[in-house]
Amino acid sequence: MGQVAEVGVASGPAQIDRQDRARKISISANAATGIALGEAVKRVDALLANNAPPEGITIGIEGQARRMAETGTAIGFAFLLAIIALYIVLASQFDSFGQPVLIMLTAPLSFSGAFAALWASGQEMSLFGQIGLLALMGIVMKNGILLVDRANQLRAEGAGRAEAMAQAAPERLRPVLMTALAAVFGMVPVAFATSDGAEWRNGMGFIIIGGLTTSTLLTLLVVPAAYMLPDSISALRARVWRRRSAAPAIPIVAPVAPKADEPGSPRNAA
Repeated sequence: MGQVAEVGVASGPAQIDRQDRARKISISANAATGIALGEAVKRVDALLANNAPPEGITIGIEGQARRMAETGTAIGFAFLLAIIALYIVLASQFDSFGQPVLIMLTAPLSFSGAFAALWASGQEMSLFGQIGLLALMGIVMKNGILLVDRANQLRAEGAGRAEAMAQAAPERLRPVLMTALAAVFGMVPVAFATSDGAEWRNGMGFIIIGGLTTSTLLTLLVVPAAYMLPDSISALRARVWRRRSAAPAIPIVAPVAPKADEPGSPRNAA
């Protein structure tokens, strides 16, 4: 060895890790107590943005943070796919392109209550919470389906739009309340559980409880109002058209110049 190299004692890496055929150095860390994984990732990203690595070095986040990002992307895709599938099913069921939109208005109403309950309980959005949002979206649309379907049946019997909805809402109030209360009371043990691993499921329970509570109350007001919207627009359009038709025509009279032999003409004044 002495003929071809200079032998000496020095320090070096005991193991060389590679990823994508490049050397890799792993730095492991755990989130502090009371800090969610998403918040910890945001702080690390801000720290790296303020302290850029030297040229030729790239930084990537692996482990649970990467799996959380991939899960969030998958949940978002599933959410979009669920909305498209629900719209297709509702459009085929009601044979209409507009009524499924009225029914799907209940989803934003449920999300407002779900996020409010999540904030009030001090929970963080987790994978189970995102799954709870998907389940909530399917449950709350049931209320709108019951109302619109019964109103369509009454309209097929000859009732007007307002009369049909006024009769369908009281008739469907009982099944709406029964389903909502059954789901809410079923989620109470999940939301308030204190057993091992229950903190993963608490958020899902609060999301479903809050979403069902607000959507049940607001659906009985928003869906009937949205169902009456086409008639209101038609009545407003007819009222504007009648006003335009009944407006009196204003005659336009052009001034006539006086003749030369008439009094007040410039020639007689001279």
